[in-house]
Amino acid sequence: MSTGKRAVLTSVGPGTGLAIVRPHMAGGYRVAMIARELPDTHAFAGDVTD
Repeated sequence: MSTGKRAVLTSVGPGTGLAIVRPHMAGGYRVAMIARELPDTHAFAGDVTD
Protein backbone atom coordinates (compact mmCIF):
# COMPACT_ATOMS: atom_id res chain seq x y z
CA MET A 1 0.00 0.00 0.00
CA SER A 2 1.27 3.47 -0.87
CA THR A 3 1.80 6.09 1.78
CA GLY A 4 1.44 9.85 1.52
CA LYS A 5 -1.37 12.34 1.44
CA ARG A 6 -4.11 11.68 -1.08
CA ALA A 7 -7.42 13.39 -1.80
CA VAL A 8 -10.36 12.32 -3.96
CA LEU A 9 -12.60 15.23 -4.91
CA THR A 10 -16.05 14.37 -6.19
CA SER A 11 -18.68 16.35 -8.07
CA VAL A 12 -16.20 18.87 -9.44
CA GLY A 13 -17.34 21.15 -12.21
CA PRO A 14 -15.81 23.61 -14.62
CA GLY A 15 -14.08 26.34 -12.63
CA THR A 16 -14.60 24.83 -9.20
CA GLY A 17 -12.39 21.79 -9.72
CA LEU A 18 -9.13 23.66 -10.24
CA ALA A 19 -9.95 26.12 -7.46
CA ILE A 20 -10.38 23.22 -5.03
CA VAL A 21 -7.45 21.14 -6.30
CA ARG A 22 -4.76 23.85 -6.17
CA PRO A 23 -4.69 24.28 -2.36
CA HIS A 24 -4.63 20.50 -1.88
CA MET A 25 -1.72 20.12 -4.28
CA ALA A 26 0.11 23.00 -2.58
CA GLY A 27 -0.34 21.09 0.70
CA GLY A 28 1.41 18.04 -0.74
CA TYR A 29 -1.62 15.98 -1.72
CA ARG A 30 -1.88 13.79 -4.79
CA VAL A 31 -5.36 14.59 -6.08
CA ALA A 32 -7.94 12.70 -8.14
CA MET A 33 -11.05 14.51 -9.39
CA ILE A 34 -14.28 12.70 -10.16
CA ALA A 35 -16.90 14.27 -12.40
CA ARG A 36 -19.36 13.17 -15.03
CA GLU A 37 -18.11 15.58 -17.67
CA LEU A 38 -15.33 18.15 -17.72
CA PRO A 39 -14.22 19.78 -20.96
CA ASP A 40 -10.57 19.45 -22.02
CA THR A 41 -9.81 16.56 -19.65
CA HIS A 42 -8.82 12.93 -20.10
CA ALA A 43 -10.82 10.05 -18.67
CA PHE A 44 -9.31 6.80 -17.43
CA ALA A 45 -10.39 3.88 -15.33
CA GLY A 46 -8.57 3.22 -12.09
CA ASP A 47 -8.63 1.05 -9.02
CA VAL A 48 -9.15 3.23 -5.97
CA THR A 49 -8.73 0.42 -3.44
CA ASP A 50 -4.93 0.86 -3.21
